[in-house]
This record gives sequence, structure tokens and C-alpha cells, in this order.
Amino acid sequence: MLCETSGVGASVDLEKVPKPENVDFEQWLKVHPGTGYVFTADPEKAEECVNVFEKAGLTAVIIGKIESGLKLDIYDKTGRVTVFDFSKESITGIGSE
Repeated sequence: MLCETSGVGASVDLEKVPKPENVDFEQWLKVHPGTGYVFTADPEKAEECVNVFEKAGLTAVIIGKIESGLKLDIYDKTGRVTVFDFSKESITGIGSE
């Protein structure tokens, strides 16, 4: 939703997504939207943002980056796949006009 409403693309490294031990990764990805937050920051300020969360006792990790284009890609060591192409599909409909 963040990418769609901002008119940008992004890529996410699945291997950097933090998860509890002994939890199936696919299941974690399904529940993560209700237990985690995604935010963006200027690359030069990203570590500072992570530190603020960690000082509050929360886990924070840089897992991706904003990219040109209108696609949300995920990747790991096995490859890369486009999850959403906002030039062709919509989640919220915001910004599609």
C-alpha cells in the first residue's frame, strides 16, 4: 500500500525479515502485517531510525529499498519475483487515477 499510494516501487530481501524462532516463515509473512510495521526513511537516516526502535525495545531491520518503477519485488538467494505491478493492479485504488 505504501508503494502504491506513493507512486514508487520497492524491493524486499526476505532473508532480512525478522521472525520468531520456531515459526514457519510463510505463516509469519501472513501474520506479520498485523504484528509489524513497514516504514521508509532516507538511506542516510535509516540506521538512526533502527536505533530509535531498538532503544524502545523493538526489533527493527532494514529489509529493502525504494526503487524507481511501480513494482514491488521480493527476493532471496533463490531469485526475485514481482509481487505487485502497480501499473497493472491495485491494492487500495489510491493514486491509480
